[in-house]
This record gives sequence, C-alpha cells and structure tokens, in this order.
Amino acid sequence: MKCRVEDSVRDAAVKRSIRVHNHKTSVFVEDAFWLDFVSIAERMGRRITDLASELDERRNAKTLSSAIRLFVLSYHQGRHP
Repeated sequence: MKCRVEDSVRDAAVKRSIRVHNHKTSVFVEDAFWLDFVSIAERMGRRITDLASELDERRNAKTLSSAIRLFVLSYHQGRHP
C-alpha cells in the first residue's frame, strides 16, 4: 500500500497548548488521538485539562503526549481506570 504525502501530513502530530496543573504546556498529538481524547473526556464528564493533569500525575510514559496516546488506546481496549 502506498503512502501519499497528503496522508503523512494529515497524520502528523500537531502541537497543542493545554493547561496542566494550572500551567500552560504543549503536547504533540495526532488529530485522531486528540479528537478521541476530547470525546472520551466528554463521555466521562471531565474537562480535558483535568484529565490531562491526572494523566500527567500518574504517567509511566516519558511525555504527556505519549500518556494521552496510551490512555486513548487503553480506553478502547477496556483497560481505562
């Protein structure tokens, strides 16, 4: 299967600003993960800033960006807390 340049650009991680623990920080997350993260937070009745802060506190991943991706994956695998 060929990978088109347009697909690579669309799938690239995008820098997003978010408040975590009451300070502004940036995460680099692909659109699919970010949109799903926002949707999951809404389903859980949580603000994304609160959920991101919680993930940051208990993350084993090196970065918050990775923690968000792993959270989305585990949510869909039924392993979310």
